[in-house]
Amino acid sequence: MFLKKYLKKITAMLFFIASFYAAETQEIAEQDASLGRSIPAYFKILSFEKTHWERFADAFPGHPIAEAIKKNLESIQLASLVFSRDELFATEFFKEQMRQDYSTSFKGERHAAPLIGTVDSDGMYAGILNLLNGDETVTTGFEACITQRMSQYQRVIAAYNHRLETRGGNSALLKHFLGKIFFAPNAYTDDVLISMRMTLLVEGLVAGDDHLFGAQKDENHTLAQSISKYIELEGPSDTLVIGCGHSLIADVPETLNHFADEFLKKYTNKTFVHDCQHCLCDHNRQIAVALTDGRLEATIEYDGAAHADIHADATTPEFWDALIKLKNEGRSPIKCIIDHAYMLSDRLERIANSLDIGGIFITYLVLTSQLESYGFELRDIEKFGEREEKIYVKVR
Repeated sequence: MFLKKYLKKITAMLFFIASFYAAETQEIAEQDASLGRSIPAYFKILSFEKTHWERFADAFPGHPIAEAIKKNLESIQLASLVFSRDELFATEFFKEQMRQDYSTSFKGERHAAPLIGTVDSDGMYAGILNLLNGDETVTTGFEACITQRMSQYQRVIAAYNHRLETRGGNSALLKHFLGKIFFAPNAYTDDVLISMRMTLLVEGLVAGDDHLFGAQKDENHTLAQSISKYIELEGPSDTLVIGCGHSLIADVPETLNHFADEFLKKYTNKTFVHDCQHCLCDHNRQIAVALTDGRLEATIEYDGAAHADIHADATTPEFWDALIKLKNEGRSPIKCIIDHAYMLSDRLERIANSLDIGGIFITYLVLTSQLESYGFELRDIEKFGEREEKIYVKVR
């Protein structure tokens, strides 16, 4: 009797463990099949009009995604920046730069500049001039530093305004929030998320792959279909950029790395800065694919990770196999692949097989000896700030 009772308990326990394991396995399987991970996904934002997105958010009161969009409306539809020497001079950022330039130039050989918290920009400027004691040579040098700073600001503002004008709005930030709707594990089972997707489509706010707006996940959707939809909505494209998207902020020639990031963040006090400032984003007819590490973050706050055009996992062999298949079928539009991820050194053979002879591969990494064995030769090097892009051409 005791043994029979004991065996019954063991059987029940094993059944529970098996059920738990099966449920956990199913959950993992569902996560692995999430859109933007193993299933490529592309969508295009059709409107950055503030009132349109405010109406969308109001349709789903209290929902965290809707609240996040509403909270960041001022950073979604952004106004062009006006270059004003007086306004820039008065900023805390410029005051800090003046003090830094003075300290770097003299490295302790003169008295310290006024403390940041004790003066405004005019006070910092006057205080430094006073410490220079009318020395014409060093005063001229300090004034030249200020002129150079202003010139840097002007270049950054011009580049930012150009990107804003061509993009129409802050696509990186808005794509992050939309990704929480389209790529959630429960995107096809949660009634509110389903309603959100339908509203985005019906209101003409977003267009994209049909399966994003479908009633169920399309496990058979391919990268080729996403590329075709991109070309349908965006126009002909021939450049695949891995690791970056349409950045509003980027390194600008003749400025320090990340200077634009630091300056614009403080000057505008907007939450539109993301982790891809290095790309100049003036590649012609580009399709960008941001890398994914296989996890979807749970928070709604903007973390700079979702600014791709086509969401796909470019670290996987399947991604490159899809491009190779397109090329072998004579259907690939890709003539140039740009690596801004610093992570593709182990994908060189697949990259080579994705391009025809004459195709171009561009990277910041030094890969000349490795790429030569795959039929590439180094043709040119372009400098962007402190970075160097190596341009390789496939010759065989």
